[in-house]
Amino acid sequence: MMKKQLHYLSLLILLSLCGCEVALHDDNYVDTEPLPLETPIEILLDAEQNSSGELLLVEGIEINYRINTPESRLISAAFYIGDNQVCESNTPQGRFQVYNNNLTGNVQVRCKITTKSLKQGESIRDQVYNGQTYEGEMNWPARFVVPQLTFYQEPEETSLEHVTIHWTFNLEKYYFKVINNGEVIAAKTKDTSITLPAPSFGSPQRYIEVRIVDETGKELTPSFMKGYSYTGVDTFLNGSQLNRLYSLYSNILYTSQYGEVNSYDIPSLAKVAEFKDNKSSATPIAVSPNSDKMAVDYSDQVYIFSGKDLNPIAKIDYPERGYVPKDILLTSDNKLALYYNYLSKVYLYNADNGQLEKTVSLSGTNFTPEDYPELWNYQINESYLCEPVVTYGFYLTPLQNFERGKTVFYSQYYSSYFFHPTHPHELIIMSQNNKISIMNCQSGEIIRTISKGEEYVFCNIDPATGNYLFQIPHYIIITNENGEELFRLKSEAIYPRLFNNTLTCWEGFALNIKPYLEKP
Repeated sequence: MMKKQLHYLSLLILLSLCGCEVALHDDNYVDTEPLPLETPIEILLDAEQNSSGELLLVEGIEINYRINTPESRLISAAFYIGDNQVCESNTPQGRFQVYNNNLTGNVQVRCKITTKSLKQGESIRDQVYNGQTYEGEMNWPARFVVPQLTFYQEPEETSLEHVTIHWTFNLEKYYFKVINNGEVIAAKTKDTSITLPAPSFGSPQRYIEVRIVDETGKELTPSFMKGYSYTGVDTFLNGSQLNRLYSLYSNILYTSQYGEVNSYDIPSLAKVAEFKDNKSSATPIAVSPNSDKMAVDYSDQVYIFSGKDLNPIAKIDYPERGYVPKDILLTSDNKLALYYNYLSKVYLYNADNGQLEKTVSLSGTNFTPEDYPELWNYQINESYLCEPVVTYGFYLTPLQNFERGKTVFYSQYYSSYFFHPTHPHELIIMSQNNKISIMNCQSGEIIRTISKGEEYVFCNIDPATGNYLFQIPHYIIITNENGEELFRLKSEAIYPRLFNNTLTCWEGFALNIKPYLEKP
């Protein structure tokens, strides 16, 4: 057990007499020897020791000292580390700072001390030995140490509700000040672990800082601290601003951040492969419904990849200068489709080699003079083209190999809409108060509605399970297709999405929720 260092120093080295010359007579002369100090000099160093009795010296940290001289007056005390003097004082209490000066291995701390006897008359012995001076030296074995603060977590101590963080420190005399996300939660403690509320899904606020303080709670000078980004039950994939795309065929999650594309296994979230090009922007944009092909939009080109290993098999330049395709699709008949809404045109490429096969015009909708088409909001899939007019309805046209069929107008109020990810003949329509209506595109009938309330913001439909993901303030909620709640989780996520029971978000976190759905 490390202890403070307490030493007693008995000093009797030099006797010095001073004053006027006095004639000595034989009848009053007594031959005497210098008397030793009856009470030892006491030196207290506020320094930690290891099991071998060595003082542990930390570069830049101060050591307090106290010197008690019961039978004498302190003249000076000089402290040395090795041969380097670090302090000299005539006061019985003070401190000195530890300097290394490139010393390595074992060193010594030394104190050279000088005292004088008390004033004449204060003791019988001082009346005899007035002005006696004592000089001496004390030394302590010592060694330099580097403070080491290490954090760790145990997986079994991490849950949806709480996380526990542990740390170790290689010096025992100090205390810890704990700060979580900028808030002091322990001003001074000897504990080496703390349990915190689990971070909300998607929240980057998961940073703890431990600062070393003394027994008064004062931070050391210079300060010593270390931070740690702790984890919850979720997994951090790869940075923020994360684009995400899921392949139901391969059960693979594709992500991108700037120009880097990655693939991850679901549900393990183990990284499978990555692809980097000299492009600054990459967005996984389309997956094939019946093969492992995946397309990435690079803002001026589209790359087609084969498989989760991200092997590029074709590169296609944008065919229209000055225009960006509104939608990019991989079709069930092995085509890549680039849809230009402002041009009412589709370019079809062979998905194996990137060769252009044909161009199809999709113009021909007979808008009325009162219509104001929302060109920027057109939607397309393999089977339908949807062309909305502002707020009060849309024109729906069936497609066969991207050739137009008969257009039908539906006067359905909407705020937004999109095609079902796995049921191509269903159109999901968002309307007032975030009401969701699912329309059968073949019959034009509303086959199902979900009305959870205005605060429920719809996020997406899980392509694998058909469950719905909603977001309300501070929570995300998963329901079945009838709107019945299955799971609720604290969340601060931006653009959360659900893929085969795996939550993902823009901030780069992912969480397999299947184990929690299965709990009774």
